[in-house]
Amino acid sequence: MSPQKKSGQTPHGKRRQSPRKHLPTTSQGVREHDQDEDEDVDEKTPKPPASVHSRGRTTELGIHDPVPLPPPIYKGYRPDNASAASPTRSSVTSSSQSESLSNTRSVSPVKQFVDLDMAERPTTFEGLNGHTAEKAGGVLGCYEDLVAVGRGFGVIPCSLKSFVEQNLHKSDWPPMHAYATTDDADRDRHLGDEVLRIHQNAEKCEKKGVAEVVWNSKVHEPLYELVAEHPKYKGAMGSMNITTARIQPKSLAMTHVSGMKMGSKMVDFAIYMKPDKEMKNNIRYTLRGDLKESQSVNQTMHGPLRMCPIAISVETKLPFSGGDTADIQSATWMGAGLARIRQMLPESEKIPTMPALLAHGHQLHLVAFQEQDDNNVMYGRLQLGSSDTLLGTFQMAKALEVLVDWANMDYRAWYFDKVIRSG
Repeated sequence: MSPQKKSGQTPHGKRRQSPRKHLPTTSQGVREHDQDEDEDVDEKTPKPPASVHSRGRTTELGIHDPVPLPPPIYKGYRPDNASAASPTRSSVTSSSQSESLSNTRSVSPVKQFVDLDMAERPTTFEGLNGHTAEKAGGVLGCYEDLVAVGRGFGVIPCSLKSFVEQNLHKSDWPPMHAYATTDDADRDRHLGDEVLRIHQNAEKCEKKGVAEVVWNSKVHEPLYELVAEHPKYKGAMGSMNITTARIQPKSLAMTHVSGMKMGSKMVDFAIYMKPDKEMKNNIRYTLRGDLKESQSVNQTMHGPLRMCPIAISVETKLPFSGGDTADIQSATWMGAGLARIRQMLPESEKIPTMPALLAHGHQLHLVAFQEQDDNNVMYGRLQLGSSDTLLGTFQMAKALEVLVDWANMDYRAWYFDKVIRSG
């Protein structure tokens, strides 16, 4: 009788070898995930479809098709030259050790705000108050108006007093200083309906513990559209969800002192200037000499924004989300934005201090970014309002109106005069 084969042996008695598991590699032998400058962006790793297995994949016809092994990873490997001598084990070890630090990671993760101190152009933090606002200028010229809004002064049209009191318990009625005289009752009623809906949606989002994308669609996006698309701007301003817009080109991303990029953080919304015909022609003329991959007025090649200068960027987070994540994402994104404006601006011109918003669940805060000689400064935070109350939601809408007024008047005039050029 023939000896019984042991489990896992081939007909020749040799033990079957399991295919090694490899991540896909590039021609340089670096894992594709490590080459992505966005490896530290908070995104879920996509899972393979159920038909893909570690030992191969099953096709639609049910045939098991093994996944081919990637080429070996070492310096000197030449797949097109079969006669070339194979490197020794020692040469593979020494070459891989010498290149491991430079090739295996192209991005330096930013996990804490203090990590930004290690950038070639670091970002530092400074508290926001009357003294720093006066010194910084730019959007912080609106500081006193925003402080008044944050204290609840003049944020509700007088024509909505009955409407507000009908929707609130008497003990929650806003103080009289919250009301301001306006001259458009129809517009006021539309504002009241929308603000009430946003407030109610925010309460539902918190109660149900929904995901950030739901907060964005039910609370944040309607609020920014309500203000940016106000008839008084005559179509000159707009808002957009930009969660898919990455920092491009990569050269705009912050660089670590070691030479590695510090990641391409994204934000959630942009309030931007819609160019008229003259402004659009000047933008085309300004960008005519740039490389194709850089022909955008912003720090991204996201199609809808290439010709529309961003005035206010917004990062959103769930309620009580911890850490410095929102500050880091905003600082990284705004740093790239300042760098892009600097590329288009004469060296002698100064960039005005620029606004950004941080929305943590209900609460909305202002931060501001200023380019200085050797670093960027982040000023913050100033609370503008909170959607957990009807009064707080009116405060957010009014604060946004103050900021969009600044963008449409002051920033647009500066941008048209200093950044873009006519043919």
